[in-house]
Amino acid sequence: MKRFLVLIPLVLLLAGAVADKPVAYWTFKTTPSTLAPAELEPGDEIDLIFTATLDPEWLVYSSDFSADAGPPPTTFEIIPDDSFETVGGIRSVDPRRKKDRTGGVEVSYFESKAEFRQRIRVLSPDYIVKGVIRGRYCSEKKGLSLPFEQLFVFSIQ
Repeated sequence: MKRFLVLIPLVLLLAGAVADKPVAYWTFKTTPSTLAPAELEPGDEIDLIFTATLDPEWLVYSSDFSADAGPPPTTFEIIPDDSFETVGGIRSVDPRRKKDRTGGVEVSYFESKAEFRQRIRVLSPDYIVKGVIRGRYCSEKKGLSLPFEQLFVFSIQ
């Protein structure tokens, strides 16, 4: 019974740490952003820009390192559609690098702001790009590593 009573505050403490407000706010835009639907033609290329604004003390891993050991990189699953095709892969824009304490491997990450880009070739002016971002938010100060999934949609209106 005593063990059970000791576990209750620990569970509540951890639940409170995780149940706080979200640690990142995501925005999605395209560049060039000045294109109107009538200006887009099949074959035009645009960049999809995924931006996360992170709370202080938190980081998110980039997408440009191997997950053989240490934390997993952020991944992007883009649902195929006949209205576009991807050109190359996801690019992490100016991440920092460090040696991970747990795996001993070099990882790349973002603090305060993360930016990822994916170039697409538009095949139809009324394109729609949907998918999900998966990764981990980490706080060394709080000793937490939280998995996340973030849905996204890009379309021209």
